[in-house]
Amino acid sequence: TRKASVKSWLASEAFSAARGAAQLTVVATLAGELKLADARDQLVKLVSNRSPDVAGAAVEALTMIGVGDAADSIAKILERTRGNSNLKFRIQALDALATSGKDGALDVVIKFARSKDPEMRAIAMGSLTLAAKNRKALRALLDGLNDKAPGVRSVALRSLSRLREKAM
Repeated sequence: TRKASVKSWLASEAFSAARGAAQLTVVATLAGELKLADARDQLVKLVSNRSPDVAGAAVEALTMIGVGDAADSIAKILERTRGNSNLKFRIQALDALATSGKDGALDVVIKFARSKDPEMRAIAMGSLTLAAKNRKALRALLDGLNDKAPGVRSVALRSLSRLREKAM
């Protein structure tokens, strides 16, 4: 059918046909909204794009589709962009990993929750809230209460209090 052929084109050729950041952002966004799992490899490549809009759209799309086996790739990109001032991107990437439901992806978020960078630890604490039904995530949040950085402790406490409110 025509609909299937459009989806097939969008999941593959549309990425190479796109010219510039604006078109790549649109293609990545559409792939996410249509939940095109076949586009996952293309989206993972875009996560490291220099344009924050493209990288953010790719991560957002991966969140909608599911990161699948891309957790390690996303983690490597996060490691390379450490010190990058794009806070939104780091939040999106860790949220995508936390919501994936995959143990390997959750392990990556927990790794960042224990990193040397207090800002990354705080971001990871917020992302762990999204996976708090998992015992490992809950344990990492509880560990965050003992972090040496006050900002990390604060995020861990707020995250745990949100969980308590939801349980009520």
